Amino acid sequence: MSMSRFPGDPWGVLGLPLGSDRATVKARYRELALRLHPDTCDCPTPESTARFAEVTAAAEKLLQQGSQQVNNPHTGYSHVHRQPHNVWRPKQGRPSSGLLLAGLTFLAGCGVLVGSLWMHSAGGLGYQANTLAEAEGRLHSPSERRQRLVDIIMQERQTMAAKRKTETEDSG
Repeated sequence: MSMSRFPGDPWGVLGLPLGSDRATVKARYRELALRLHPDTCDCPTPESTARFAEVTAAAEKLLQQGSQQVNNPHTGYSHVHRQPHNVWRPKQGRPSSGLLLAGLTFLAGCGVLVGSLWMHSAGGLGYQANTLAEAEGRLHSPSERRQRLVDIIMQERQTMAAKRKTETEDSG
């Protein structure tokens, strides 16, 4: 049997009357598959393998689309709903990742802008010099508190250096 008759008549491939129900199609396919399958045949030939493929394709077509509607010569293609190709259809699925990335970038930019405006209006966090002259003045003449800290640190350094010097003299 050739594959040429399948596209128009899957019932003929299975040897069933037109419009057979789903259970009949399944039963007939099982019967033919047991007889034609290359693993169950005594001597598989290229013709029997091709016939098995033809039977499988016909059964799948009838079972997937419903045996009452597929290529029925009485109803034709009246059950098929066609959409014209030139009609715009919205894209289905998830929104594009580019739009999501653009939105996240915009939000991050807004956050940076708001943060910088807040820092500017609140005077910033920590020490901030308003003018260049004020900043240079603080470098050359530190506040009393800062000067005390510098003095304490320098005393600690001198003490540590003296300890190291005595330790090296004792060991040597």
